[in-house]
Amino acid sequence: SSDLPALTRTTPASPSAPGATAAVAPAPSQSPSPHPSGDAQPDEPLVTRESVEDALKDRDWKVRKAAYELLASLLQETATGSQPSNGIDASIVMPSLDQSVPAMVKDSNAAALDAALTFAVLYADYCNGAVSAAQASSIATALYKSSGLSSSRPKTVKLSQALLIKLMEVGEGGTSSVHSVVEVLLQQGLASRKPKVVLNSINLVLDAAKSFGAGSLPIATVASSAPKILGHSNAKVREAGMNIIAEICRALGSKEPLQSVMETLKSAQMSQLDSLLEKQPDPTPPQVGLRNANDQTGPIGSPDDVLAALEAGAKEEAAKKLASRPAVNIFDLLPKTDYAAKLKQAKWSEKTGALDILINCGGEQPYKLVQPSPTVSYTELIRDLRKLLDHTHFAVNSKAMTAISMLAEGVGFKLFPNLRPMLLQLTGLFKDKKLTNAVGKCLDSIFGNVLGFDHLLDKADALPTALDERKQKNALARKSTLEFLRRC
Repeated sequence: SSDLPALTRTTPASPSAPGATAAVAPAPSQSPSPHPSGDAQPDEPLVTRESVEDALKDRDWKVRKAAYELLASLLQETATGSQPSNGIDASIVMPSLDQSVPAMVKDSNAAALDAALTFAVLYADYCNGAVSAAQASSIATALYKSSGLSSSRPKTVKLSQALLIKLMEVGEGGTSSVHSVVEVLLQQGLASRKPKVVLNSINLVLDAAKSFGAGSLPIATVASSAPKILGHSNAKVREAGMNIIAEICRALGSKEPLQSVMETLKSAQMSQLDSLLEKQPDPTPPQVGLRNANDQTGPIGSPDDVLAALEAGAKEEAAKKLASRPAVNIFDLLPKTDYAAKLKQAKWSEKTGALDILINCGGEQPYKLVQPSPTVSYTELIRDLRKLLDHTHFAVNSKAMTAISMLAEGVGFKLFPNLRPMLLQLTGLFKDKKLTNAVGKCLDSIFGNVLGFDHLLDKADALPTALDERKQKNALARKSTLEFLRRC
């Protein structure tokens, strides 16, 4: 906070003094008043501790500015003699202060916004409410509704950047606030139509990598945003993005874990990345460190730790995308196709064509299909697929199992009554060498999505039966069933 503009323009007030006021250059003859009135000059509002909450909502920007300055003065006095450690309860300064900060950084007046940002940096440095990842995300999101990152005033942009870096630094649980703020920077920043906002947002992600170590970033989220960053029309945005990817590669110890990003790079960009890594192969030591990671100054996590975080983050990112997607109702789509007509044809190629239509109706992977309901029933469809498992052509059998896998993955446990009776039928198909892989993949899809381990071990019509030499005489079928059981 030593680099911030001095917060001495407001009259200091003791937290215990109920009549404490803040004024912008008050004249000695003025009487304290919550708002400009009486003897107060219109451009010199006075705000008291009792009126500060109302003053924050005042239409007059000068009143709001005075309120922000009073809060900064009160917080500074409360923190006198203590080091920044987020040990102050914000409600001591003002009730509901934690809830008010996001609204402060949305102030529409430039001068008032600077005062609000100055206070918000102090709040992030000293108050315990600022360590929450949810609060950090809320403040960062609110900042995009102001001119904080698009202002032509260098002071405003500098304060906005300082606030976001500080929120990331003080987050509880180490990297939690780094993740929440960077996700806002990528989501809101890349979506902005203002070039300055996009550039400032991406530069802040790069600053976070340098301040706290690239391993502290939500790497999977950054990787998924990389194509948009590296393909941006602004060369400075692309350059910042390339430096972010280079920092992540250094933290991972290799480009290989970011193969999905590497595949999107142009040859010139790949050469640029190689040059950056050759010039500096080792991770950049964190310049700031995370407050709740014991002010760590070395690299955050080994390459193995960063890789594990990347893999976990990728799964979380995929789960979020899946959750946000609408479920597909294949029964709305199939009547508009030739599925039924092709399925009735005698030729095996027509039947596989029908199954291809069914699978395509399932949409993108991972599949997400509507759940069974009084208006949605998979029973007849699965009955047709089960009949196709007995077809004389292996291609029809294989394609039917692919369709069953889609249903198992896309619907899940509610297909238990339909798919559980197929277990022995599927394991019996293991005896055909041409179907071994298809059966294994189908069983893998059913296990975990529809069936649990206990279901596989049921004494009746389950794996014990499939492994009983007296009931399943084909050695290849028993061997393949054991391999499936081992995978489970």
